[in-house]
Amino acid sequence: MNENKSGHALLWILAIVGAVTAIAAIAYAVYRYMTPSYTDDFDDDDFFDDFEDDFDEPEAAAGADA
Repeated sequence: MNENKSGHALLWILAIVGAVTAIAAIAYAVYRYMTPSYTDDFDDDDFFDDFEDDFDEPEAAAGADA
């Protein structure tokens, strides 16, 4: 009789752990679906073009004055 009760207790513990894990997985999936992706808005090539243009302008202006 004790073995049967301990088996039921283990089954209940595993069922609760599985339910909590399933709820956490669903919550994470909803979070990932609802959170916008900001990396699509960032164009890293645009940043580097502006950075290089800042260094090219003084050279072009110095060559035009000479």
